[in-house]
Amino acid sequence: MNTRYRLHIEKVKIYAQGLAESCLLDSLDGDHMIAYIGNGTMNIVRFSDGMPLEKSIATEKYGVGTCIKNIRDELSRRLGRDIEERIIDRLIRQGCSDKKDDIATVTDKLVREYATEIIKKLEDYGYVEGYVKLHVFGGGGCLLKNYSKLSSQPGVEFNDDICANAKSYAIWAERG
Repeated sequence: MNTRYRLHIEKVKIYAQGLAESCLLDSLDGDHMIAYIGNGTMNIVRFSDGMPLEKSIATEKYGVGTCIKNIRDELSRRLGRDIEERIIDRLIRQGCSDKKDDIATVTDKLVREYATEIIKKLEDYGYVEGYVKLHVFGGGGCLLKNYSKLSSQPGVEFNDDICANAKSYAIWAERG
């Protein structure tokens, strides 16, 4: 059981989330921003005429997990009991508009506030509605899609493919 292994690794390439997803887009002409919203973090990168702007690559600890934790804490205070994460997660993904109970009402309010904060962060990193095309990837994209005005804005695209991140890294790996 005490077997030792020796590895030699060559040709390692590292791509930031957000930067990797650029290969899934048809065109990056003009000004673009990619936002990858995951469970723990939100990764942002801007492009100008196909070139990533190095100083724009950023990671914020502002993923879906933080939002869910805030909702669970508030529901626990209001209802005096814990609500399972999967229930809140389902409400976030599917929307709360067809439900009027306390869980849905609190979830809807807090997710809308969280989505507004995400938009403010995107603006801090250079997103300007109508001037910068926004591409949203990751499971957290449903926060913006279901709970913000972005889903109806021109120049905003949501990629709902939960495998988009893996696909983009596979494409980069094949390109060598």
